Amino acid sequence: MKNFNFHIRHQCPQCGAPAVLEETDRLFTCGYCRVTSYLLQNGVFRYILPAAATAETEALFYAPYWRFKGVFYSWVPGDEIQHRFMDISHLAIKSDHLPISLGFRSQALKLTFAAGQSRGRFFKHQVTKNQVMDIIRNRFNDTVNTPLIQQEFIGETLSMIYLPIYSKGNRLFDAVLNTPLSSPLPASFDIETFQPEPRIPDIRFIAALCPACGWDLTGARDSIALHCNHCNRMWQATHKGLRQLPVSHVPEETGSNTIYLPFWKIKARTSGIDLKSYADLVSLANLPKVIQSSWHEKPFYFWCPAFKIRPGQFLLLSRAFTLSQPGALVSAIPEGSLHPVTLPVSEAAESLKISLANFIKPSIITQSKAQSIAIHPETYRLAYIPFHQTHLEIIHPRLNLSINKQLITLAHNL
Repeated sequence: MKNFNFHIRHQCPQCGAPAVLEETDRLFTCGYCRVTSYLLQNGVFRYILPAAATAETEALFYAPYWRFKGVFYSWVPGDEIQHRFMDISHLAIKSDHLPISLGFRSQALKLTFAAGQSRGRFFKHQVTKNQVMDIIRNRFNDTVNTPLIQQEFIGETLSMIYLPIYSKGNRLFDAVLNTPLSSPLPASFDIETFQPEPRIPDIRFIAALCPACGWDLTGARDSIALHCNHCNRMWQATHKGLRQLPVSHVPEETGSNTIYLPFWKIKARTSGIDLKSYADLVSLANLPKVIQSSWHEKPFYFWCPAFKIRPGQFLLLSRAFTLSQPGALVSAIPEGSLHPVTLPVSEAAESLKISLANFIKPSIITQSKAQSIAIHPETYRLAYIPFHQTHLEIIHPRLNLSINKQLITLAHNL
C-alpha cells in the first residue's frame, strides 16, 4: 500500500535537535537527548507547506485547507456494508482565485507545525468542519444509486494545512512554487478582506511519565495508549492530562509466540430494536443456538478493534468477537507482546450501528425501521485478546480467524 502519511519537520522541545515526524506520530523520543514526549493539540493539528526561499521576502498569507484521511462506511439496504478509503484536501475559505485542492503536495513536501510564532498572516477558515464532511459525503453518495441507511467516518484524521501565498501586482502567487496562482485579479479584489485567524494554538508536549509511579511510559509511535511497565497501568492522553484506562484481557490459550490485540468492549443502550441481552443477540443474529433462560440475564457488549486496520478486517473482527462475546476476562494488563492502541474509543462508539448492521439477520429491513434504531454507549473497557503469531499471519484458533501481518503493519497509513 502506498504511504499516505505526510512528514513534518520539527525540533525536540527539550534540546532543539531536528526531527522528522510522521503524521500519525504521537509519542516522540529525541534521538539526541533521548527524552520522550507525547504530542497534544487542542482541536485539529495544523500544518504549513514550506515557502520557497525566494518567496520568503514577500508578505506571506496562509490559505487554509481541510485535509481528510479515513474510511467511510455506508449501510446500504439489502447489501453488505460498503466502504471507501478517502484522502482529500479542500479549500476552507470562499475564493475563486485559489485552487480547490492541494493535490499531492502534502505527501510530497515536508511540512511544519503551524504555531503562534509562525511568520505571516493566517486566514480564518470559512468552511466549517461539518460542511467539509458533507462535501466528502456527497462525493461518495454521487456514486451510489440507492438510499443509504447509515453512514459513518471511522478512524478518520482531520487536519488543517495552510498554503503560503503572496500578492504582487495584480496577481496571487503560490509561495511554494513561486508561480502565479490566478489570472489577473479584478480591481475589486482585496486580500485584506479575508478575516485573520485570531490565534493559532501551539503544539503541546507532555512528559511521557507514569502519573502514578513516575516511571517511563512506553508505546508505539502512533499509539494513543501508553503503558507503564513498572506499576502495570495503561494511560490515555487527553487535553486535561493522562487518564488511566480500565483494562482486562482474555487469558492466553494459544501457546507460545502470542501477541495481544486490543479491543474496545462497549456496553450500550439501544432503542428501536430489542438488544439488551445475549439472548437478544442470538435471536437478532440468527445464530444456530438454543437460547437458554439464563441468557436473558447475560449482558450484551459490542466488541470493536482498538487499532486501525483495513475496512474488511475491521468489520470481520467486530462481527466475530461481538457474536462470540469473549468471557472470563482478567482485570489486568497481560504480560507479553501488546499491539498498540491506535483507534480512540470515541471512534469505536461511532461504529456501533455499522457493527449492528454487519450481524443483524435478515440483513434486509425497512429503511424507516433501521433509521429508528439508536445506540447510546454507556461504559467501555480496553480488552486484550491473545492471538498466535506465525511468520505471515496472526491467528485466533478458536474462532478460526487469521489476519495477514502485512495488513496490520500497513494499517498506520489509514
